[in-house]
Amino acid sequence: MAPTTPSLFVAYLCQVCTGTLFFNLTSSLALFCITLSSDARSGLCLAALWVVLFTPCSFICWYRPVYKAFRNDSSFNFFAFFFIFFAQVVVFVIMTIGIPGWGFSGWIVSLSALSFSCIAGAIMMINATLFTAETVMSCSTQVEHDINVT
Repeated sequence: MAPTTPSLFVAYLCQVCTGTLFFNLTSSLALFCITLSSDARSGLCLAALWVVLFTPCSFICWYRPVYKAFRNDSSFNFFAFFFIFFAQVVVFVIMTIGIPGWGFSGWIVSLSALSFSCIAGAIMMINATLFTAETVMSCSTQVEHDINVT
């Protein structure tokens, strides 16, 4: 059975999430090559951990439940999707903020990276923009699915 349009949008969002996490790893590597500080080192290690952890978890924990929910019209799968996806949206907001040393190249880290290198700062600003777009798309997906379910 072919996926429905809302689950197809969530599949694209899953791909955007994966691409953004890989770009986050690249931008953390750029900052590490420029500064060699302990925050940059821990940020690079955590960025690698987030790629390894969030890429399969985003597929298994929120794409599969929404696909099953639309396929079988299952209220439990909708509940699982909303619960897990809401937690993921909170993580997306933390990624967008970019707390130093947490492995996310958000706005705080990217603006502070501009003082070290304009190139690394620009790469991190692109990543912060991607995190912001991902957060906005996730929030709109959450609202859209809330409207479609009720």
